[in-house]
Amino acid sequence: MALVNSRLSALALAAALGLSGLSTVGCSKKDDKKAEASAKSEKDKKADDDDDGAGKKPSKKHKSAKKAEDDAAGSYAHGDVLKHVPKDCKVARLYVDVQALQKNDAFATNVDSLEEKLVSSMKDDDADKGRKVLKALKKAGIDPSKDVRELAMCGDAKNDFVLAIGGDFAGKKPLDAISKAIEASGDDAPKHTTSDDVDLLVLKGKKKAEESYLGEVAPGVLVVADDKDSVSALKAEKDRSTDWNVAKDRLAVFDYREKGRMGFDLTLTSAEDAVLGKFVGTFEDSTGAKMKADPKAFETQFGKMAGQLSKKIEETPFKAIAPDVKATKIAVDGNVVTVTITVANDHLGSAIKAIAAAKPDELAKAFQ
Repeated sequence: MALVNSRLSALALAAALGLSGLSTVGCSKKDDKKAEASAKSEKDKKADDDDDGAGKKPSKKHKSAKKAEDDAAGSYAHGDVLKHVPKDCKVARLYVDVQALQKNDAFATNVDSLEEKLVSSMKDDDADKGRKVLKALKKAGIDPSKDVRELAMCGDAKNDFVLAIGGDFAGKKPLDAISKAIEASGDDAPKHTTSDDVDLLVLKGKKKAEESYLGEVAPGVLVVADDKDSVSALKAEKDRSTDWNVAKDRLAVFDYREKGRMGFDLTLTSAEDAVLGKFVGTFEDSTGAKMKADPKAFETQFGKMAGQLSKKIEETPFKAIAPDVKATKIAVDGNVVTVTITVANDHLGSAIKAIAAAKPDELAKAFQ
């Protein structure tokens, strides 16, 4: 949320599109059932029509024409956002599959209470701005709870950040919608500019040096960056899913690097009735040298830390995941430590529900 303070307009975009997309995934379960019922009804109707007529299935030519029609309309496909992100992020990078989270029971069944917790934790002015932004976006035809599909953020030593948001924005004039939303929040409407034929909005910060640029680099893919040429440079398609470690069923990825000291890769992957977490940390400083000298000692030490953490968690609102934390597996190989944890969806759901119901001071104490 630090980005919110330094670049209010950019954050308004990220919060309205990205965070609200995450925080309203609970709607998807009911919506999916309605969609399935509607689709079934349409399918039955089509079958009746076919029985009355030739009763033939759509030809390959028809299917090909439909695909071409969808492509022409700019339909968003899963993974498109990873075709418009930098290959390398020197400091940190984050990827979240919002659509996959919509299908995970642990998140979806508790999202309403989490959304309320998020709103109640905001200052009155910020909450008011957020509501106005969402209202304006929806009026313009963009509903973050339904349209946002994926998020990717890259932190670099050269550019402060690059944020890419993928979703069903094509044909909805997202730049115009966002411009109106920012204006509706009480800020001045952003100015327009271009870079390499990409239309851009200039998002003001508190200082001139904190300006950001927003552009739609491909149908359904919005990119925000500190430098306008950094936005237009990402319009060329290059699949970065492997570079970003986004494999099948991946819910989220978070990587961090501190040159000469340490780095880690954290992944969350959806599995049947559970979420799999994996942390791989590489230590390049004196700690790494000690780990190489006696890896077993560090493995034992990390194991004790997991046990202590499990006991502490038992006294917090998210005590439901304590057994999963206690069963954490730890392996040390040279200066690399690998931690794997499997959290059952019902445990995670109980923890999320408890967190949402907890008082601010209870959460503060839990994270001490």
